[in-house]
Amino acid sequence: MRREREQHLPDVHDLLAALTDPYAGLAAPSTTGLPSRAGCAGGTAQPGVYTATLTINANCTFASGTYVFQNGLAITNSPIISSAAGGVFFYISGGTFTESGGAVVNVTATSSGTYAGLLMWHNGATAITISNGGQLAFNGVLYAPLCHISRPA
Repeated sequence: MRREREQHLPDVHDLLAALTDPYAGLAAPSTTGLPSRAGCAGGTAQPGVYTATLTINANCTFASGTYVFQNGLAITNSPIISSAAGGVFFYISGGTFTESGGAVVNVTATSSGTYAGLLMWHNGATAITISNGGQLAFNGVLYAPLCHISRPA
């Protein structure tokens, strides 16, 4: 009689506890000195604090710098979205990030400074939804430790 060996798989919570969060000690960006902004006037969004949801439904280039979205960022319809050569950092302190439609999105993280390589930090628990029928290129880290990210098939 052959005795089967019982396998014990680790609990998923044990596995998650073993992971080290490389950004756990990173401080959120300060809004001190950042100008208040709204919209993408003339096809270029400027770094600063966006208190209302920034909804982009036409072509827009993000100028290099730090963007703080206090009520989220939404990309709709089919615009072309890009970032300037110096790269960008998006900090979503409230609301969420949603992308839908047929947009062509190509944004790149900054390559120097405190947030080098970090493209987007979503600091809330609201789910991120990406349902892009176009092209999507996030060139940098999307850090969302508290929320679910969904990309419907």
